[in-house]
Amino acid sequence: MAEVEVRNLSKRFGSVQALDNVSFTVHDQEFFVVLGPSGAGKTTLLRIIAGVELPTAGDVYFDGVCITDWAPEERQVAMVFEDYHLYPHLTVRENLESSLRVLKLSQDDRRARVEQIADMLQIRSLLDRYPSQLSGGQRQRVALGRALVKPARVYLLDEPIAHLDAKLRHRMRGELTLMCRQLKSTIIYVTHDYREALAMADRVLVLRAGRVEQEGSPNEIYSRPATRFVADFVGEPPMNLIDGVLTVQNDRVTLRIDEQELVLPKAAWDRHCEDSGEPVLRNVTMGIRAQHLEVWNTQPMKPCLKATVYVTEVIGRRAVLTCSIGGTLVQVLVDRRVHFNVDQTVWLVPDLNRIVLFECDSAG
Repeated sequence: MAEVEVRNLSKRFGSVQALDNVSFTVHDQEFFVVLGPSGAGKTTLLRIIAGVELPTAGDVYFDGVCITDWAPEERQVAMVFEDYHLYPHLTVRENLESSLRVLKLSQDDRRARVEQIADMLQIRSLLDRYPSQLSGGQRQRVALGRALVKPARVYLLDEPIAHLDAKLRHRMRGELTLMCRQLKSTIIYVTHDYREALAMADRVLVLRAGRVEQEGSPNEIYSRPATRFVADFVGEPPMNLIDGVLTVQNDRVTLRIDEQELVLPKAAWDRHCEDSGEPVLRNVTMGIRAQHLEVWNTQPMKPCLKATVYVTEVIGRRAVLTCSIGGTLVQVLVDRRVHFNVDQTVWLVPDLNRIVLFECDSAG
């Protein structure tokens, strides 16, 4: 168990900046998820924490002690890579024990530890089989077990269930979360799947092109994205992003979108409310989730935006209604039983308390 602190970490590979001044802290026994698309620098970050890659700048600390120059074996970390490899000539039990042999544990201690992890992963019945006799999901569990069987201060999991099919991956999310809680260890988990991040994490760090976009709880990442990138990357359908001009004068905050005007709560953009009383103008982007919009067939007596129906897509018990506001497509979750015609005029009513505003230079 350990608290992990990353300070101003940067890494260059020739002309490529893989990490750029990354800083964060993972608390003792926390399940911390690093989320980002391919090429974000997630694996490079884990490799530096593990000690198999050296940073260009910055440091890594365990419990306040700088371990940047420590060899991997001195750090007491265990790492699962995305592309797992098992020893084909060894049984599952022997594959799991291979991580323990360097610790010089007794045979009884090795057997007890292997069976403990096998029970957690529900692979005890597979201990005498060879990798060729296992399904893909079973091999993935064994690969996880090889890392988790080793007592470690920090476990680093790099997309450990990415290669499983969607149904098995969904089940493994819950099982892996429960198992990691039972280990009572510090977990740093890398994924490109926002669903995994929101479902499993205590806190989430969003990386993009080697830079930190946002750090926070799953609810903060989803409900209050800090940048347009996070808003677009997290959620399905992604957050609607609508450009407009914000005006703040005294206590009145209005947003003009395609010749239409929304009056917003003052708290929506407080930092632009200046004491001078002079109007403040900002080009901004309004973010609103599909489930936080209502659709009306007639104009209601509440803040709304006039729109035109573009298309309807039925997804299970709900439907996604896509509308156009001045050429900007906006998605709304609606009851699948309600019918809308293409080019029909509707009014969209946003939950004003759910609106997020981004300055245009925050696109990231």
